Amino acid sequence: MPQNYTITDLGTLAAGTQSQAMAINDCGHVAGWSKIVAVGGNDHAFLWTPAALRDVGTFPGGSSSYANALNCCGSIVGNAYVGATGSVQDAFLVSAGGPFRDLGNLVPGAGSAATGVNAAGVIVGSANMDTHGGSFHAFSRIAPGPLQDLGTLPGGNSSLAAAVNNLNIIAGYSWLNSSGNPQHACIWDAQGTIHDLGTLPGGTTSHATALNDLTTIVGDSDSGTSSGNPHACLWHGMNVAVDL
Repeated sequence: MPQNYTITDLGTLAAGTQSQAMAINDCGHVAGWSKIVAVGGNDHAFLWTPAALRDVGTFPGGSSSYANALNCCGSIVGNAYVGATGSVQDAFLVSAGGPFRDLGNLVPGAGSAATGVNAAGVIVGSANMDTHGGSFHAFSRIAPGPLQDLGTLPGGNSSLAAAVNNLNIIAGYSWLNSSGNPQHACIWDAQGTIHDLGTLPGGTTSHATALNDLTTIVGDSDSGTSSGNPHACLWHGMNVAVDL
């Protein structure tokens, strides 16, 4: 039988006219970002609960912030501009009731973004490897330590961690060379070893974007019959990709 759903408008912050929900936890709390003025202006990360839409804030003196994920404990991660006029964004963490915290970088001043956090507070994302934004590497962070470089698949110069499950397995993708193409979906196991998930039959490019605690991974891949167009797909662990 078809399911019935109700759409709830989460609103905006202040006088903003636009907002975007990015993640939801098991309590039904939502994280995202909202414009804070009617036209132009800056964006602020928010946390929505049935009680209120709360402005998460920014770094001191910063202009905008963006929440990308939250966990069951209410910890929010994302990226935010470090200064009012700067172009560098750093990964941030806001724990329940805690301050707006800079998670730092792999290369000082180069920038970073957090895209996932699990129930234990393990945070993943990507960080630039130079101040010119030429390449970036996936990272993980186990509190209270610094960001740890997860590296790339052999031959690649960039990688991105998209999500982490409660087994500390991380899903994302990596370049296979320094030219930017192709990319392959990959996972990092709990020991930090990277594994290539490959593509659909005949494909060249794939991406892993989310996973659950059964290590069922979802993302996209092209194939030999898709004319270069990506198809939604899933992997059961490190088994072959399944075209959805």
